[in-house]
Amino acid sequence: MSSNMVALQAKDRKHGVSSTLSPKEPEGILLVKPKDNELKEFEANRKIILDILQTHSPEARLRGVVRIFGGGVKLIDASPDDILAIKNTLIEHGEKEVMDKFDLITPNRRSPQFILYNVPKEVEADSLKDGLLAKNIFLADGNNKPHFKLEFSIPGRDRRSNHWVMSINPKKYEDFLSKEGLYFQFTRLRLAEFISVKQCRKCYAFGHTTRGCDPKNKQLCDKCGETREENHRCKGYNCINCSESNRRLRTNHKTDHSCLNRNCKTPIRQKDLVIERTDYGL
Repeated sequence: MSSNMVALQAKDRKHGVSSTLSPKEPEGILLVKPKDNELKEFEANRKIILDILQTHSPEARLRGVVRIFGGGVKLIDASPDDILAIKNTLIEHGEKEVMDKFDLITPNRRSPQFILYNVPKEVEADSLKDGLLAKNIFLADGNNKPHFKLEFSIPGRDRRSNHWVMSINPKKYEDFLSKEGLYFQFTRLRLAEFISVKQCRKCYAFGHTTRGCDPKNKQLCDKCGETREENHRCKGYNCINCSESNRRLRTNHKTDHSCLNRNCKTPIRQKDLVIERTDYGL
């Protein structure tokens, strides 16, 4: 599994959607992305957006304003309807010359994903797809249209195999969840829900990998959070993500651990956010 991705498999979800899910509407997300290099400073872009909202929609209640790659801004609101109202405010009241320099994107909700373990390494995507459809009737509709899409493979511990991640039709989530494995050729491959959280191994923030990290960012120490320079001496454990969460969100997380610690509260919260932003066909 890639060192840039924290993968969490839901192992105790056999009785329906996790209790972390809520029947209320999912969060609304708006991505404000600069179109060129003139507007690559996050703080300046954040001020542009929030000034418009403060003047023309002061009642807006954002859950979060987050930096994204390239100096862009991610706005998080309580529902898709609320975020659509914010998007319309920016379009209607922002100066056209300024707003034309940004793309305003409302991303689709994520489809559920599952991971299929220990597929022989020589099996390619098309062969795997055809083989699964041949042995598992529920994987396709009456016209043999698949309810799944193979996304990517991850090297297995056994060098002879790969694990394959697939996105599925949200309406078939319960069907997939009830299966512990899928038949392929003359064997049964283990199946589990796949919930991935991207974490950079350079700045240790979430939402992007090292490849997508801002080139201006310096390599940080995963233990103390300071810049890891040639003569770096670690000052002891201080999780930069928990510290930032305590500062911005007024949480009360312990910080005396590495930001790669498996029991760190911030990746657990990131996992919950992925679940909240997934379309389970409800």
